Amino acid sequence: MKSDERHIIQRILQGETALYEYFIHTYSQQVFALTVRIVSNQEDAEELTQDTFLKAFQHLSAFKGNCSFSTWIYSIAYNTAISSLRKKSMNEELKDKGLRKAARKQPEFRLPSNFTYRTMLKVEEAVHLREKKTERKTLFATILAALFLIGCSATGLFLCFGENIRRAFTPTPLLQMEEIQTPSFYALLIITIPFFMLFDRWMRRQYFKRHS
Repeated sequence: MKSDERHIIQRILQGETALYEYFIHTYSQQVFALTVRIVSNQEDAEELTQDTFLKAFQHLSAFKGNCSFSTWIYSIAYNTAISSLRKKSMNEELKDKGLRKAARKQPEFRLPSNFTYRTMLKVEEAVHLREKKTERKTLFATILAALFLIGCSATGLFLCFGENIRRAFTPTPLLQMEEIQTPSFYALLIITIPFFMLFDRWMRRQYFKRHS
């Protein structure tokens, strides 16, 4: 694998998704040529080529560099095209016909000039949806942490002052103050503080991951 492509992939995984345009621009025509030979339809091939690059982007972290990026993307393109044929319930004879074309026939069509731009729009949309999903998870975790804090606070108040509060609302001749249950209170702190330290660390990682 080319060292510069490996470097580009690392930067994409770190958040510079606009750099993915390099791979679309470099390999889209070859991927389209392979796909159109198999499916024998320009419109289907163009759509499947977009699907191929979207799949590659969504699984880019799984690319380990054991082979070239071109080999990896061609494999995705081939599997995507074959899956499309199966979904259309093509019989084995037509499949073989498409594969024979892939082996001997030169491409008759070319991708439109704005293919890279349109594919990058889909990539950006996928990134936006992924960020929204992450934000929802973060919000859900924050709500759970807040509820946990409220519960711990209420429990701490009950353990420390529950009896005194109950006596304050109970008419008695003489209200006697009782000693605060410090062991239970400190035990609650020991349980709560590490939890919030871990939660704060996770929140910081999520923030820097999205803004690095």
